[in-house]
Parts: sequence; C-alpha cells; structure tokens
Amino acid sequence: HIYRTTDRGLTWEPLVDGLPNLPVNDVLFNPANPDRIFAATDAGVYTSGDAGSSWQNLCEGLPSVVVTDLVFDGLEQRLVAATYGRGMYELPLADLPSAVETVSAPEIRWTSGPNPSTGILNLDLSESLTEGVDLYLVNALGQRQLLGTGIRAGSAQFDLSHLPQGMYHLQLEFLKDEVLQVAERAWVIQR
Repeated sequence: HIYRTTDRGLTWEPLVDGLPNLPVNDVLFNPANPDRIFAATDAGVYTSGDAGSSWQNLCEGLPSVVVTDLVFDGLEQRLVAATYGRGMYELPLADLPSAVETVSAPEIRWTSGPNPSTGILNLDLSESLTEGVDLYLVNALGQRQLLGTGIRAGSAQFDLSHLPQGMYHLQLEFLKDEVLQVAERAWVIQR
C-alpha cells in the first residue's frame, strides 16, 4: 500500500484508487514532474499523474508479474523495471500515458469479489453506461479472454473455477464521450 502525509507524519492518507490490494515493492517519482509517480507491485507497474490520487496499470508490454525495483534513466528518458523471474523491462517515458483517467466516476462504479477467490467472480455494477460495458480477464501472460459484453447495471456471476490459481486482471471497457476507457483491478484465484 502507499500512504501520503502532508503534515510531517501526524496523519496519513491511503492512496488506493486503482491500485491493487497487493504489496508495493518500490515507489519512484519522476524528477521532471513530481505529480507523476510509479509503483512497482506484485501485479506489475502502476502510475499516477495526479500525485497518487488515482492509479492505472502500465500494460506497455509488461506482463502482470512481480516488479521488485524501478529506476528512472534520465539520459535515455525511460523507466526501467526489474521483475522477479521475467527479466528487465524498459518503458520509454514518451510512450507512457500523459494523464491518468479516473474511472471511479458515478457512471462506472463497480465491485468484484471475493478477492482472493476460489474461481467464482461476483461482479456488481452500481450504474451503467448507455452502451453497457465489456468485461475481460487478463492472465499473467497478457492474454485476454472476453467474459461478457454489453453488461448493464446490476449483478452478474462468472464461474472461472476451471482456471489455474494465480494473478489475473479484470478489465472493464466502456465508451465515455466516444473515447474507449478501461477500468482495471487485480484479481487472485487461490485454492
């Protein structure tokens, strides 16, 4: 988890919007833009463009693996991520998203659980967009599986007990002002 203080440690605020409920192994601030933060987690690298108020996964060719260290290479203008068992990855800063889209707006509030799970996924959309949303499951290799399309407000259950245990990502895709948006969170199958 990541916490922020603005009063020299008297009080602390959790920075969790969009960040998975998993260990954070390293935190790195972009020296050229202190509002841009990178977090190495057990589910890949996450970034924030608003000083940690909201986070998004950096899926730029990096699989959903444990990332242990981050280094900012100012000369080459790139972020270097060291993983546990999958080598090193370089992410050019020019290719990274310039802003983090906040997906906790009223039109896309959602819960998923239990997490960790034995393979049963309960999805609840408090509200839905006109077109509905598409739900994908992404495995550690980055392979996507469509679980449902045009999902509207309400509850749905998906039986994924046939999948091996491990770390996955749930992705909701939806249109907002004719622009494709993605809301994502980590989901673990554990038996």
